[in-house]
Formats: sequence, C-alpha cells, structure tokens
Amino acid sequence: MINYGFCTQYLTLALLWLMLPVTIATAQDVEIDRQLGGRGAKAVAVQMGLYDDPGLTAYIAKVGNRLVAELEDNPFAFKFFVADEATPNAFALPGGYVYVTRGLLALINTEDELATIMGHEIIHAYRRHTIKQARKSILPRLLELPGNLVGVLVNDNLGNLLNAPIKAGNELFLSSYSRKHEKESDKLGIALAAKAGYNPEALGPVLTRLSKAGEALTGHAETRSYFADHPYTPNRVEKINKELTKITWTETAKVSNRFPAELDGLLFGNNPDKGVFMENTFLHPELKFGLSFPKGWQTANEASTVGAAPEDGKAAILLNLMDEDRPPKQVADEFAQNWYRQNRQKPTLAGAYTLNGIPGYHLAYLLNGQEGKSSLDIIWFRMKGGYYRLLGLTPEAEADEFDRTAKSLHTLSAEEIAGIPVYKIRVVRAKATESLPALSGRAQNILRLNLTAILNDVEAKGNLPDGQRVKVVVEEKYRH
Repeated sequence: MINYGFCTQYLTLALLWLMLPVTIATAQDVEIDRQLGGRGAKAVAVQMGLYDDPGLTAYIAKVGNRLVAELEDNPFAFKFFVADEATPNAFALPGGYVYVTRGLLALINTEDELATIMGHEIIHAYRRHTIKQARKSILPRLLELPGNLVGVLVNDNLGNLLNAPIKAGNELFLSSYSRKHEKESDKLGIALAAKAGYNPEALGPVLTRLSKAGEALTGHAETRSYFADHPYTPNRVEKINKELTKITWTETAKVSNRFPAELDGLLFGNNPDKGVFMENTFLHPELKFGLSFPKGWQTANEASTVGAAPEDGKAAILLNLMDEDRPPKQVADEFAQNWYRQNRQKPTLAGAYTLNGIPGYHLAYLLNGQEGKSSLDIIWFRMKGGYYRLLGLTPEAEADEFDRTAKSLHTLSAEEIAGIPVYKIRVVRAKATESLPALSGRAQNILRLNLTAILNDVEAKGNLPDGQRVKVVVEEKYRH
C-alpha cells in the first residue's frame, strides 16, 4: 500500500528510551539525538535492510551533503542511505540519518525532486522534530496475531508467547509528526533546496505523483482525514505553492545531468533475496528452502518471521528464525515446563518429528476458547541457514493444515530458484515519434501503461520527445 506522505520516521524499542541517560522531556543538548539515531539506524539495517548499490548510495549522499552544506549551525554529521524497501517512503532518524526507499526512487524523475524530498527529511532531523514530538505509537506488523486470537480463543499468556518473536524482531517504532512539524519541514525543506541551487517547485509534483500512484495501485482516491499522518495532498501542495512566492533561487549545476539514468538496474518491488511468495508458497533462494501455507490465507514476510493467516483471523501459522543452538528436544522440554507452570497443562503430543528429512521436535496442545477448541502446534528444528520454530494455531477441525504446511518444507531445486522472478527498472531513451505504448513494447515493459505513465510523469497517449529517458520495469532471471 502506498504511503501518501513520504516522511515516516522510525525509532528503536521503548527500552532504548529508558536506557538513555536523559529523558526526551528534559533533553537540552543533541547527544540524545545522536544516541537515538545511531541505535535506530542499526534497527533499520536489520528490519528493512540497506540496498546494496554503492554507486546509487554515493549519488544520494552527494545530493544530501550539498543540501546539508547550506544549514546554519548544524550540529549533526548527516548520513544518507537507500532503504531496501518497495513502499514509496522517506524518513529521518534523530541525529541526521536520512533514508529514501527504493520504492520512492522509482517515482522520482529529476534531481530537483529528490533534493526537495531530502530537504524535507533533513529539516525533520535538523529541527529535532522527533525529540520535540516525543509521541510514539507501535508500527503495526501484519504478522502480529490479531486481538481475537489473543483475547478470545486463548489467553494473554499465549498471545504474548506467539507474538514475542515478532515483537522482539520488530525493533522499530513509528513516530507521527505533528501537522505543525510537517508544515515546517515543507516550508524550510524547499527553502533549503533553493539555497542549494535546486528548483523548490519540484516538491509539489512529486507529492502529487505519490498520490496518483496510490490511487492507481489501490483503486481508491486519496481522501481528507483528520487522523492521516500527513496533510491531504492537494491542500499541502497549495500551501507549498504559497511559500514558493517568497523564495528566489538561482539554478546551479546538478550532481548529475543524467537523472533518472542513475536508477537503471534498480530493484523494483520486493527483494527476492529476502524470500518471496509465489501464490501460497514461500521461496527463499538464499537459504534455499520452500514452505507452502494454506491456500487462500493472507501471507506476510518480515525480517525474522514469515507466516500466514486466514482473513477472519481465527488461525495462524508462523515460521520464526530463532537465536538458539540447543538440541530441539531440550528447547521443547523447557517450553513445556514453562507452559505447565503458567497454565497447568501438559502437551497432548510430544515427540520427534521429521519435516521432509529434517529432524525436529513437536509439541501439541489442545486449547479451549469461546469459539471452540483450537490446536497449538510447535516444531523446533535446524536446517541450513539457521534454527527455526514452526508454530501453528488452528481450530481443532483444521489442525491438519499445520501438518500439511510442516510436511511441505523442502530444499529448493535449481529449477525453483531459476523460476523466481526479479523485477528491475531500466531507463530507455525514446525514439523520434515513439509513443509510450510503443516504447513499452520495445523495452518489454511489464508494468501497466497507466502506472508507467505515472512513474515517468508523461501522458499515456501521444509521442514522447526524442531521446527522453523513460523508466520501465522488466523481468529478469534470479541470480545468486
């Protein structure tokens, strides 16, 4: 789902805040910004990942440093990154850590647009908006079990157990800026871009393009919402345009005069190195395993957890990567002892379990809930790439869904790995009198024509200017 505002900001776990020598409310110097930002940056690297393209990252940093050079009395050593994330977004951590995602870069057409977006984020860090805001809300994760499983089917202890590995891995908090801070970042961000020789008028069009892309992908037009993280885009652009009348600027040479050629080869969509779903089957080409979840269930893939749940939220099957090295039976015995102390319940099944030749240990419990009995199944096992726990909570009548999932675990064949699609942006120059449909056909573009037009801010009909650089998306073979 498209994020209509591009400045979502991430912080670390609440415990991190308690570990600091000063509190948010009393902080008077910028050391707290540096500490929060540094720890948050480590969490972003683990949870989102950083895109491995030194050339593109260096280019982003050059644009960012050109903007930072125009700040007065800047206390931070700014750092710039490309986040390995498909959702169009940009965000800043305290202390000067600024990120743009792959998904956002795909929607940018000029260096001026990039500079105005980065200027907005730089202002958030420079003006210490997070420290001033100090308002946290947990970033929702698709794989956290829904409340009806925790509070209705079972009990709070089980809910904490099932969600623990996800919450432990999900070390990011979302901090929503106030409308005042968003307005200030828009205003000062475009002024900063102008001082650095960029066209401040570029921010409005890229915001509008983000909104259009969201409408095209979701089928729903952006609406005004008092609770939205960002102002309604047309209103926001209108305010930006008013600020533009107060700004004078002189254009200077760009860091690159080839943009968007810098995006050629950029990964588009989800990164298959992190594992991909093909229908209901999860394939991880790096760890070389596959696992099939029940058909029709909604799936999600996080940094240390992959899983699925039906739409009604009355079941879930999760595969967790664990920080463990003891034999599976020893881990299971400890779990059973703790479970008995908390719930006075012994497992209905405890014993060795083989997942397509991979040895493990299986515990099962029968749980009573308001909507009937449910089966809790847990298998601990080792395989190449790590130590895992496969966990399922299903209505008793559907307990075989867990067994089918467990038995589907297998080592990927060379053919399966070769069949994993990889989507990349390619930048193609238009020929004289060539239309967008004609160019798309010639370049083997797989993206819908309306999205291609939005991506490039061009009309779907009519001829393109001779030599214009156009971004298309092509499918390529997966390579290690």
